[in-house]
Amino acid sequence: MSLRKKLLSLIDKIEDLDLEAEAEEVLEEEIDELVEEPAPEEPPPTFVEVPYEECAQVLAAQKAALEARATLADVVFQYERTKQHLISKIEEYHEELRMTVATLRDQNNLPTEVDYTFTIPEVGEAGSFELKKE
Repeated sequence: MSLRKKLLSLIDKIEDLDLEAEAEEVLEEEIDELVEEPAPEEPPPTFVEVPYEECAQVLAAQKAALEARATLADVVFQYERTKQHLISKIEEYHEELRMTVATLRDQNNLPTEVDYTFTIPEVGEAGSFELKKE
């Protein structure tokens, strides 16, 4: 019911009452009902304890995150270790390749003061040294 309708209803009630005192009392009660003061707001709590049962999911998520982080650390460590091993192997193979080409150059009596490019052969084919073009 709107405020206007309530006020009109109050006026009707006053007109219907025989005694003026009763009319004022009814009017005051109705007005008090319409104009209630809101209760003062309570300040927010400074501390709220939450039972363990309600926190269990949070703890489980935290534990899972820590386990995932530890697993990731292990994976990254193993990756880096494997990567360093492979880099060392590649360097060893490049050095072996360089030394083998140098040995082939010496075996073919090529002068050391002249630059040659070695063509790596396909399986079953011959390799070759070619004078570098400047």
